[in-house]
Amino acid sequence: WLEDVADHCTICHKCLKPCPVDIDSGEVSVLERRILQSWGYKSSTLATRAALGYLESRSPAYNRLFRAAVVRIGGAVQRAACDLAAPFQPADGRPGPYPLQMLRSPLPVVPAETLRDVLPPCDPDQVLVLEPDAPGDATRSVFYFPGCGSERYQSHISMAALHVLGALGARVVVPPPFLCCGFPAHVNAKTDQHSRQVLADTILFAQIREMFAYLEFDGCVITCGTCREGLDAMGAGKGFG
Repeated sequence: WLEDVADHCTICHKCLKPCPVDIDSGEVSVLERRILQSWGYKSSTLATRAALGYLESRSPAYNRLFRAAVVRIGGAVQRAACDLAAPFQPADGRPGPYPLQMLRSPLPVVPAETLRDVLPPCDPDQVLVLEPDAPGDATRSVFYFPGCGSERYQSHISMAALHVLGALGARVVVPPPFLCCGFPAHVNAKTDQHSRQVLADTILFAQIREMFAYLEFDGCVITCGTCREGLDAMGAGKGFG
């Protein structure tokens, strides 16, 4: 039951501000999960393990295959199954059997293209610099970290962000593809995976900042709340304004 209590928290931190004793229940829940993991009592569903593996992979081929087979086709199957299972859902809203819980809410439809499908090709050791229509008229320089959610899942968010930044006359530096801030691994008590992702990101950010030492960055732009927390822990804001 302790695992159920720890997993019930979504780590949104909204309960911290009204808490009279400043207890961050999100961090407490993550700590509970790490303790359970160290004791061997923390379980992960197949869906969670598959999603975390997808977010850690930087292989273009694997990302295309997983997105096509699991995210798009699997999502369509789940949405169809939700419609079929609707008559069997408990009327009082109580949790039903696990299969019915998985079919309680349909997964959102993902766009046909990812952010990397519409950007110029970029290798794992390269970055993209997106200049406004008139490069000499750039009013500011920003580092944009799309994150796995805005880059691979709901890519219309990152596309809209780049459109807005371009309309504002910003020079945008975009990191290599298929990066993850490590927050999903962190909240799932996958300490080793989280450490690998944070170390790789930190080294990469330092290299990018050194590469563009001649630029004065005006900010680090993100379009994901969990990426904000992950990058803040890495100190990305200090390097990119």
